[in-house]
Amino acid sequence: MSLLRWPLLFLLACVSLSITVPAEASEQLVLEDLFQAPALDNRPPRKIQFVPKAEQVSYLRGSAEQPDFHSLWVYDIPTAAHKLLVSADTNQKAVAAYRWSDDGRRVLVLFNGKLHLLDTQSETAELRQLTGSEYQVREARFSPRGDMISFVHKHNFYTVKVASGKVTQHTFSETNQHSYASADAIATTELGRERGYWWSPDQKFVALTKTNTSGTEVQLGVLELASNTLRGLPLAGGSSGYLISVDWLPDSQRLSYQWQARNQQQLDLWLAPVASAFAKSNQDGFEQQRLLVKETSPTWINLHQDLYFLNDNKHFIWSSERSGFKHIYLYRLDGKLIRQLTSGDWSVDRVSGVDEATGVVYFTANEKSVLERHLYRANLNNSNTSQPTRLTAPDGYHRVHFDEQMRSFIDYFSSPTQPPQVSIHGPTGQRIAWLHENKVTTGHPLARFADSWQTPEFGTLEAADGSPLFYQLIKPPAFNSQQQYPVIMQIAGKPGKQQVLKQWGDHFPQYLAQQGYLVFTLDSRSSGSQGNELESGLYKNLATQETSDHSAAVRFLQQQNYVDSSRIGLMGTNYSGFVSLQLWLQHDSPFAAVAAGNPITDWRQHNQHLAERYLGHPIDNSQVYANNSVLDGFSALTAEQTAERPSLLLHYRLDEPTIASKHSTDLLKLLQQRGVMFEMMAYPEFDSAAELHQLRLLEQFFADHLHPTRD
Repeated sequence: MSLLRWPLLFLLACVSLSITVPAEASEQLVLEDLFQAPALDNRPPRKIQFVPKAEQVSYLRGSAEQPDFHSLWVYDIPTAAHKLLVSADTNQKAVAAYRWSDDGRRVLVLFNGKLHLLDTQSETAELRQLTGSEYQVREARFSPRGDMISFVHKHNFYTVKVASGKVTQHTFSETNQHSYASADAIATTELGRERGYWWSPDQKFVALTKTNTSGTEVQLGVLELASNTLRGLPLAGGSSGYLISVDWLPDSQRLSYQWQARNQQQLDLWLAPVASAFAKSNQDGFEQQRLLVKETSPTWINLHQDLYFLNDNKHFIWSSERSGFKHIYLYRLDGKLIRQLTSGDWSVDRVSGVDEATGVVYFTANEKSVLERHLYRANLNNSNTSQPTRLTAPDGYHRVHFDEQMRSFIDYFSSPTQPPQVSIHGPTGQRIAWLHENKVTTGHPLARFADSWQTPEFGTLEAADGSPLFYQLIKPPAFNSQQQYPVIMQIAGKPGKQQVLKQWGDHFPQYLAQQGYLVFTLDSRSSGSQGNELESGLYKNLATQETSDHSAAVRFLQQQNYVDSSRIGLMGTNYSGFVSLQLWLQHDSPFAAVAAGNPITDWRQHNQHLAERYLGHPIDNSQVYANNSVLDGFSALTAEQTAERPSLLLHYRLDEPTIASKHSTDLLKLLQQRGVMFEMMAYPEFDSAAELHQLRLLEQFFADHLHPTRD
């Protein structure tokens, strides 16, 4: 999808919400409606997954009165029957998580940190508690054969035998200095790795991590179950870097791991022998590691979870942005590239699965439109790399999950006019059944707002370098192009995170539109939606490029006859709060009011992985960090420039201590020293009551400064 194919400006026709309700349905939202039960969009069941070896789908669902108090259900596809497996009411606890054994016979259920087991094929089918109050269970999962269950308690790795209930502790960290088999905070928030241990398919070994308290050091080891021997596996990248993922090969003889250098400009895929290393009397076997793939970039490398080893133990699938767009590649196990499987000026979102029997790889991508995601398939024999077969039809956003046989998939779908739906499909895309059709008809929570619900318009505007920037605009009900309206620009994204999409949106922008605002969202060049060449322009240049793109959006808005240029507001949170404050700092800031939530004010105080990805090492790039610091930028303002700042609201979540403590104190002190009057709110706990309060706060702040007129 060449950028040259996108016109400078386009608007999609505004279509109405897909609902069938009486004509008198014309209520407007109040903020409490955003927190009602059931939710306005009648959201689908949670944690939906296929039951292994069965034509069934399981899910968590609450009652109408307690939608977040979940029970475990199973849907039988042939009979279209729903069956309750584990009731939250009966056990006085909601089901927090569950996991099936590979044979689909047993299901592991987590209640309040305690493990329970249900054998669905036993005569009694009773829920059996496996661990007591002495264990606070995390990361529980079945062993491959299903006769053991592994979990993490405090800082150590344990297993429990299903038949006897015998618990065995395998690692022994006695202090808080180190933790085994757990993903640290950086892994979960920045690397996309949410687990700290991995069973080998033959159940002989468990690979597990050892991390220090700060998460700055990670080691990898392999536990042999038969001897209960744990041996360290030396990471080829050394100690300065990040463990991205660990994957066993199907033969259980070897494992792979992805290692990212600290500067994030190199990503290596390593293959390490395991079985042969344990067969020796020392660890020399681990030293026979082989580098399979090395990815490099002059800026940074975006991570992925698309590695897939084929069952022939001779090939694997890998994704890369080396062409400028993310695509899929087939490799031989010795590291030789066989062929590229997809190509073109569009990006693969993620690999959804591989059907080795038919030689097909399934993936989601934005091939049809930057604003959409669809499911595609491509052949491993490379028949047509640039034109894969699309399997999902409705325009919008599709997220899919396949069963283990690659014969069916679950499609999570939404669009600007269709709240989230869930359906079950065959491998060619044909729908088999609805799990959550979610038609908006009479009685649907959204039905009474039919006439006032606004469908977003989508378009492009031009960045300073001529690149197209995609935007979304929600207009007030009964919009009149001859009138002028205030605008709230919502900065909702972060680098690599696209926000302008043809999917069902948040409800607060709808509420603001019904109060008389135009609500505008922009995907800057950093969103990654148009390839990594545009995205990488952000490197060491966060503040300048982000303010340039959003300033271009302001100029675009100022050119529209229906926009009141003196009443433009801005809001953003976290990274978007950082961008909001950078725009607030501009000496000719066009905004009448700016709200920043938990803003990043000084990258020198932020987490290492995120800061160094975009700005480099702080010691080598001290001026770069200063140029991108809100604190340094504010300190450089003259007294006259300081007095000209727009109205400012700062709001903080104290349950996010890194932001609340490190980034707020210095900013607040500086604002006070310079005599800047501003508003502030802090939330010790961010529950639904606090979130409602926050939305009221934002509503009142913008009403005071932008003065909307509600029709």
